[in-house]
Amino acid sequence: MTLFFAWHLKDIKIAFGGGDIVPPNHPYVKLTDKMVETFGGEHLVEIAVQVKQGDVLDPVNLAKIHRIDQKLREMQGVVTSKILSVASRKFSRVNFSYDELGYSSLHFDKYQDIVGRITAGDTKEAAAFREEVLNNDMVYGSIVSPDRKRTLILAGFRFEEDYRYIFETIQKIVSEERDANTEFFVAGRPIMLGYIDSAFRGILAVFGIAVLVMVVTLYLDFRTVRGVLLPLSAGLIGVIWGLGFMAFLGHKIDVLAVTIPFLLVALAHGHSVQILSRYYYEFAAGRNREEAAVESMVGLLKPMTTSIFADAVGLFVLIFLPFKSIQSMALVGTAGIVAIYIGCFIFIPVALALLPPMKKQSVEREERWFGPFFERLAAFSLDKGKWPILGLTGVILVIALVGAFKVQVGELQAGSPDFWPNSSYNKAEKVVGEMTGGNLYWINVEGDRTGALYDAKVIQDVNALQRHLEERPEVGYSISYVDALKKVNAAMHENDPRWEILPTDSAMAGEFIGMIGGSEGYDETKDMFTKDYRAGTIAVFLKDRKPDTLRNVIADTREFLKKNQTSPARFEFPGGLAGIYAAINDEIERNEFLSVAIVVVVCLLLTVLAFKSVLAALIIFVPLLIGKAITMAFMGYGGIGFFIYTLPVVTLGFGLGIDFSLYILARLKEEISESGDFVTGYIKALGTSGRAVLFTGLTMTGGLITLCLSEMRFQAILGSMLSVVVMANTIIALLFFPVFLSVLKPKFLFKKED
Repeated sequence: MTLFFAWHLKDIKIAFGGGDIVPPNHPYVKLTDKMVETFGGEHLVEIAVQVKQGDVLDPVNLAKIHRIDQKLREMQGVVTSKILSVASRKFSRVNFSYDELGYSSLHFDKYQDIVGRITAGDTKEAAAFREEVLNNDMVYGSIVSPDRKRTLILAGFRFEEDYRYIFETIQKIVSEERDANTEFFVAGRPIMLGYIDSAFRGILAVFGIAVLVMVVTLYLDFRTVRGVLLPLSAGLIGVIWGLGFMAFLGHKIDVLAVTIPFLLVALAHGHSVQILSRYYYEFAAGRNREEAAVESMVGLLKPMTTSIFADAVGLFVLIFLPFKSIQSMALVGTAGIVAIYIGCFIFIPVALALLPPMKKQSVEREERWFGPFFERLAAFSLDKGKWPILGLTGVILVIALVGAFKVQVGELQAGSPDFWPNSSYNKAEKVVGEMTGGNLYWINVEGDRTGALYDAKVIQDVNALQRHLEERPEVGYSISYVDALKKVNAAMHENDPRWEILPTDSAMAGEFIGMIGGSEGYDETKDMFTKDYRAGTIAVFLKDRKPDTLRNVIADTREFLKKNQTSPARFEFPGGLAGIYAAINDEIERNEFLSVAIVVVVCLLLTVLAFKSVLAALIIFVPLLIGKAITMAFMGYGGIGFFIYTLPVVTLGFGLGIDFSLYILARLKEEISESGDFVTGYIKALGTSGRAVLFTGLTMTGGLITLCLSEMRFQAILGSMLSVVVMANTIIALLFFPVFLSVLKPKFLFKKED
C-alpha cells in the first residue's frame, strides 16, 4: 500500500486559488457569483502610488499613472470597466453645449484623454486638470489623497486562477515606473495569492528543520539508531499515505493542507515514542525481543488505538464543513493517521522483533536516567505537591476561561491573515486601507421592470444609503450610478456646483442615465448598471474585513433600509470580498459547535469502550476540558480568532488532548490492578510511562513549533497553537491528572484486566 501511494505522489498538485475557502452554497457567495456574472469580475488589484517630492498631479507623475493605466488595459482577463484611476476612462470632465441648430448636447472628456494631452506637453490643460480633480469629490479625498502625495489605481480581473500571471505582470509594470521619488504598494487577492505562491517554496526548508528537530529529540531520548529511524519511517508512511491518497482521488492539495505533513510526522513520532519506551521496559524486564514486542502491543492496544482513532476523528469531522480547503486537510490527515496506526502499532513492533537485541547498556541508561526522576515526581505529587498542584490548576483554569471568552469568530488582523503585519503585502494593504480601503462591499439594487433605475424613489434610496454608509469610519470610498447623475445634472447647468444634485423627475433621470450609457459605452458602464437599466450596484470599499466591521456594516445597512427605504427595489447585500468573508464567518459560527460536539462524544465513547467504564470517560473529560480552555485562552489573549486555519486546531485539539491522559490512565490501571495498591501502582506507572509521555510531548512540540519559521502567518499560528495543545496536555497528564485520580480513586482502576 505504501508503494502504491508513493507511486501516486507524482500526480500531486497544489491548489492556491482562494475559491477553496469559500462556502459555495451560502447566500452571500451566491449573490457575489450572480453580481460577477452580471456586472463583471470582482477580483480587484489595488496599486497605491506614493511620491516624495511634488504631488501625484504633477505631469511627470500623471505620465506614470497614464502608462500604468494603459498597460493594465492590455492585460489578459482585465475588466476594463473596473479600471479606476485619475488617468482612467472611468472619470470624465462633463461639458454642456449647444450646436448651431440650438440642440443641447453633453461632451464627456475622459480623464484618460486629458492626461494623455498633459503628458504630450499641454501645460494649460495641466493647470485646468488640477483644478478639475480638486473639485471632483468622486476623486479628491479618496482616489487622490488630501495631501496629493498618494493616488490609487484599481483594476478588476475576471479569473482569480490567473493570479500568477496577474502578480508577475503587475510587479513588472510597477517596477518599470519605480524610481527614487516614487513608491508603489500593490494589494488585492490575486496579488496575495502570488505572494503565497512565492512563500510556499520555503515550506520544504521548514519541513526539513522540523524533521531535524524531531531526530535530535528522538536521539536524546533513545540514543540508538533504531530509536530514530523507526519513528521516522512511521512518519514517512503517514505522509506518503495521506498525500498519495489525495493524489489517487485526483484532488488538489490545498495550501492549508500542506501543514498536515508536519502534523503527521509529529503524531507518528509521538506514538512511536510510546511503543519504543514500552518495548524498552519489557526488554529490561527480562523478556526476549519477540516477547517484548508482543507485550508492548498488548499493553498499548487500548490507549494507542483509542488515542489514534480520536486523532483521526478530530480531523475527519472537518470533512463536513463547507470549505474545500478544510475538506482537503481532513482527507489528507485522516488517511495519514490510519497509516500511522499501522506504522506505530504493527510496523515498529514487528521491526523490533526482527532487529538484533539491544545492548544492555542502552536499556540500563533508560532506567538509570529517567525512572528515578519520575518516581520522585510521583511521590511528591501524592504528598506535599497534591494540593498545590490542584490549586494551581484551578487558578490556571479560571484565567484560561476568562481568555477563552475573548475569542471571536473571524480574522482579527486588519490585513491578510496569511502574512505577518510587517510583510510587504500587509504593508501595501495598510496603505490602501488608509485611502479608500480594498475590501469590496457590493450591494445589488434590482427592480421588477426594465428602466427600474430611472425611478426617482430608487435613485433617492440608493443615494441615501450610499451617503449614510460613507459616514461610517470603516468605509473609505463608494461609487454608484447616482454619482454620475449628479455630474450630468451640474453639466446641464453650465457646471454650476449648486446643481450637483439628483434629478427629482423619473423621466429626466432616464434621460440622464441614457446619456451616460450612450456616451460611455456599455463596456465602461457595465459595473454600474445593466443594459436594460433594471439593476445596478453600489460599490462600497471597506478599510478592513474584521468580523466586527463586517457585522456592523451589514447590520447598519439592513437597519437603514428598514427605516428609510421608499422604493420597491430589492437591495441585496453583501457581495464582493466583504460578503465572502462574512459568509466564511457565518459558516464557522454555525458549524463549529456541532463539529466539536461530535469529536467530544466520539472521544468519550472510545474511552468507554477501552476501559468499559462511563466514569473513565467522564474523568478523561476533565483534563481534556482544561487543555482546551488553555488553548482557547491562547487564542483569546493572543488576538487569534476562529477562522479557516484555526478550525482544525479546535477539533483536532480534543483528539490530541486525550492522547497523553489515555496513556497515563491505561498504565496506571495496569499497575494498580496488579498491585492492588494505588500508591504503589501510581509511582510505578509514572516511573515507566511518565518518561514516554514527556518525550512524546517534546518530540511533537519540537516538530510543530518549527512552523513558526514559515513566512505564512497562518501556518505559524497553526504550529504555535498545536504546540500549545500538545505541551498543555503533556503537563496536565504528568502533574494534574494523576493527582486528580489520587483524590477520586475510581473503582475501575482496581479491576483486574481480562
